[in-house]
Amino acid sequence: MHKDWPEMAAQLTGAIKEVRLGSPEVTTAFSAMARAATEAGTLDTKTKELRSPSQ
Repeated sequence: MHKDWPEMAAQLTGAIKEVRLGSPEVTTAFSAMARAATEAGTLDTKTKELRSPSQ
């Protein structure tokens, strides 16, 4: 199944804005988690972005 992630993200923009305005601490925590997850470490960032063909 092919998913158009940029289109999906664009459709969620309004909902994300509501969360950001209603619960800024949640948005801040999520952003920190996303940054930590994508930092190079044992696995470099590019390797973390790879997906298996079945996804």
